[in-house]
Amino acid sequence: MNIKTLRFLPIWAMALAVGFAGCNNDDETPNVDEVIEDGFYLTGDATGYEKPDLNTKLIPATNEAAENAERAGLYDGYVYLEANKNFNVVEYVAGQTTSYGGTLSTVAGGANEEPAESYDSGTLTKDGSAYKVATNGLYHVIVDKQLAKTLVIPVPYWAVIGDLSGWGDVKLEQKSGASKSKVEFENTNVNFRAGGYKFRHTGGWKVTIADDGSVKANLNYGGNGSGSDSSLTPTLVTGGNNLNLTESNKGAYTVNLTWEPQKGYTATLTRTGDLIVSPAGQATFTLTVPSTTPADAHIGIVGSFTDNSWNIENPVTLTKGDDGKYTVTTEIPADFQYKYVISANGTSWSWDWAESGGNRGVPVDNITNVTDEVSAWTAIPPSQVSPAGQATFTLTVPSTTPADAHIGIVGSFADNSWNIENPVTLTKGDDGKYTVTTEIPEGFQYKYVISANGTNWSWDWAESGNNRGVPIDNITNVTDEVSAWTAIPSE
Repeated sequence: MNIKTLRFLPIWAMALAVGFAGCNNDDETPNVDEVIEDGFYLTGDATGYEKPDLNTKLIPATNEAAENAERAGLYDGYVYLEANKNFNVVEYVAGQTTSYGGTLSTVAGGANEEPAESYDSGTLTKDGSAYKVATNGLYHVIVDKQLAKTLVIPVPYWAVIGDLSGWGDVKLEQKSGASKSKVEFENTNVNFRAGGYKFRHTGGWKVTIADDGSVKANLNYGGNGSGSDSSLTPTLVTGGNNLNLTESNKGAYTVNLTWEPQKGYTATLTRTGDLIVSPAGQATFTLTVPSTTPADAHIGIVGSFTDNSWNIENPVTLTKGDDGKYTVTTEIPADFQYKYVISANGTSWSWDWAESGGNRGVPVDNITNVTDEVSAWTAIPPSQVSPAGQATFTLTVPSTTPADAHIGIVGSFADNSWNIENPVTLTKGDDGKYTVTTEIPEGFQYKYVISANGTNWSWDWAESGNNRGVPIDNITNVTDEVSAWTAIPSE
């Protein structure tokens, strides 16, 4: 299972408010004559402001694809927009304004680590047509002047995600009464275990701006690396490192995330009781699988079993019944956490072939009969698996790859399984392609990673997308191409 590694931001970014704004009161008339700062703003009937105003100022954003480095011309912020009304992006410099608009097109959500919901992406054109949204609500607006692009992402919900949920979303639903002056997201029943956590919206960590993946904006908030990260009212930083709930603070919580103009987002965790955990005992699991599941598929449970904890190579397997559902009865420990996985043959298992979303927990008040349903698999395993043997890999890398970069393969090697600290390294040829010949096991799964010096390796510096598998009918010559790196290492 991939572990989400989080990075620190530059000091200047920590001081920025994590939102930007709209008017302070829906009934107030904006003061458009006040002195304002140079920068980018949203204006128009959809915002409630005809001219640039500090309440609608976008803030400089960092490039998630470049380790959150500063990027000239990249700005973002959150604003409540009214449906079917015009708004523009306006650049204000030394008293002069330049209006931008353009055409927006819908992008389907669901790409790896990107928004789960659809959003709009389009052009940023001088004197272009005004933008519009179809629904009243809070939006995350991102502009990149260098790429001449605008993204408008609806924010129907936030989520808290972390060790409390096996890094699956625990949704904070939008409360009633949302307006230009305040939008609140809340969950009054969060079973909060100790450990790291973050906030993210629309089910994504980031969103791609540049087509080649070299520029991405953050969709998440973390901490600033100080003692505030363990506070129940933490300081939020865009794309920051993990926040932390201490062991002494674990329990049942109401989690609230409130957006207000200029203040941005404020997080508040209110403890309402003790942590509630399920008991140990014998549990029967009954599972309904999605229609995409092959009829002869094998289904397993991987989880916090006492003697077989999170062992993807040896899941507890379920039996398919005449009704098409899968069942198993097994002993589970207290506070059992688990996930369903799928295999084509019952022998080869992988985290690539698992249910979508975070880890599950059994009902606190009923472990005797646990009824679950998988809505989707991250991928369907092939009906056959690739053989073991000697394989030659030839890799084409994207144009963003530094000429002196080091490339490695991390995967399900027999003696070096998924070891990010010791990848199998490739050699660069005169044609710019990278090659290596190595022994691989049956059903080999792998991923390419990049390093600046061949010594420091990280999952942050890996190819975008899911893990790969070699062709079933040809492992002698495996030809691959990386379309984009999640980030380019600097050292």
